[in-house]
Amino acid sequence: MTEKDRRWPAEGQRALAKAEDVAVAFNGTPVLEGINLSLLSGELVGLVGPNGAGKTTLLRVLAALIQPTEGRVSWQEADRSLRQDSGGIAPRRTAPAVGYLPQDCTKFQFPVSAWDLVMMGRTRHIGAGRWPASHDAEKVRQALKSVALPEDTWGRNINKLSGGQRRMAMLAMLLASESHLLLLDEPAAALDLSGHDRLYGVLNDLREDGIGIVAVSHDLAAIAAYADRLVALNRRVWASGEPEEVLASEKILKCYGVEAHHQVPGSPGG
Repeated sequence: MTEKDRRWPAEGQRALAKAEDVAVAFNGTPVLEGINLSLLSGELVGLVGPNGAGKTTLLRVLAALIQPTEGRVSWQEADRSLRQDSGGIAPRRTAPAVGYLPQDCTKFQFPVSAWDLVMMGRTRHIGAGRWPASHDAEKVRQALKSVALPEDTWGRNINKLSGGQRRMAMLAMLLASESHLLLLDEPAAALDLSGHDRLYGVLNDLREDGIGIVAVSHDLAAIAAYADRLVALNRRVWASGEPEEVLASEKILKCYGVEAHHQVPGSPGG
């Protein structure tokens, strides 16, 4: 099933973002070609593919951080209508409900507490030159609890937290911003087994709350166990559908450049 064949949105879900015929090239070198992808509320999409496949580039396009060379992206706005821009990409202000977590987020150095970091997610709601109100503090509290960050870490300097705790705090910052769509670049990277399970438990709860999630992963077996849909990307979308369907398809092998008698690294049994 191709993305253009997929009913969008499905019953009970709403459209959060859509890429139509998106292409990206850097210095004349194609990175993405012909991307048609729809993202829905209450859905966890696993974005997989080999190194250099364009996964991070696609997330940055969906986050309105990169302008596509061709095609267009549209997002859900606050009024739940879908803004489209025929000129390619809409201005960043038309995608306020999108939160992006880069792969190297834990390397950033912030001289602030976990609480203050999460409060930064409220900036666009608070407004310039204004102090947070009680409802902003409540949003921060709810976000920190949503990611299961222990209360005794909330007042600590973010640099004193473990890599996994820092990642959770940054995820909470996206939630405090009231993002309806989360774009996560390898969120489970460098997490131990317990941190991995805790992360996906949090993502599952967020999905049940109606938040749309795209998570990049190199661990096909792990992401397939949690995702509603897998999208196999290598410059273009090679396969998209239910995890079992995608992993059983020959297209996933072609996506990774693997011969049919081999298994994709990171896949079940691979």
